Amino acid sequence: MRGEPGMQIQKLLVANRGEVAARILRTARTLGIATSVLRHVNEQPGPAHLIADEIVELERIDVALGLDEHDVIW
Repeated sequence: MRGEPGMQIQKLLVANRGEVAARILRTARTLGIATSVLRHVNEQPGPAHLIADEIVELERIDVALGLDEHDVIW
């Protein structure tokens, strides 16, 4: 891992909601890393939403167009 020696990941944002996301979230949990997932207000909750420690709800993004990092990180 790059960065300062001894630096650890404290929280992980997963911008995917499928089975791969669920696997990543489960692994992060076993490593003691807090997790967040994205969810549009009109979207039905999926497996990743049930596993994550936090759900970040998006209102102002048209998810049909895909996510752009500038829309997510503000």
